[in-house]
Amino acid sequence: MTDTQLIKGLIETLVNKHLIKNESDLCRQLEYSTGNLSKIKSGERNIPGSLKTQLIKTFNVNPKYFDGDKQVLLSSDSKIKNMVYVPLKAIGGFLAGYENKVYLDSLERREFPEIKGECFCFEVEGFSMYKSKVFEGQIYETGYKPGSIVVATKVENFSWLSKHKNYVFQTTDGLIIKTYDKIKDDKFQLLSINDEYNPVPPIPVKAVKGIYFIEKKIS
Repeated sequence: MTDTQLIKGLIETLVNKHLIKNESDLCRQLEYSTGNLSKIKSGERNIPGSLKTQLIKTFNVNPKYFDGDKQVLLSSDSKIKNMVYVPLKAIGGFLAGYENKVYLDSLERREFPEIKGECFCFEVEGFSMYKSKVFEGQIYETGYKPGSIVVATKVENFSWLSKHKNYVFQTTDGLIIKTYDKIKDDKFQLLSINDEYNPVPPIPVKAVKGIYFIEKKIS
């Protein structure tokens, strides 16, 4: 098969396996140029070795596929490490290197089959997104305790944000977990679950470098 056929077949498989949403999502996850991908699809250029390496590492693509083997992905016994683990000690580097593929590749990756495609794992700091109350001798908890872990997926567009859903906001000042309310006057209006931490100072849209939707709390 030609490289054009190989890349088209690979994209179709990744979409069918729900590992990517579309070509743009593939480029986003790999931080690869959409223009260069289009050139490969049109036959203007071959698949570079660096892209093959990224595809093998990120999506468990069968290395022999690029040599003509019909099996696109390795068997399910070979697990895909699709979750980037960002511990508290790594947050400073994550903020500085969020666009640096080399830095992201240096972070630990773990398998998380409950989510298809790339996701991020963050530790929670502080009590602003946690509250508890005692009712009839029972303790009822809401939100995320300090030290708990949340798994989140990157939001592609601010317009996709949902009111009263929880997100990790990657800002020029740090990472914060808040409940989204709205965007007003080019600023994010956010809320804390713990009322003692409200109101939350609005954050300028231009100060937000990335947003991650919290899919799951795992501890």
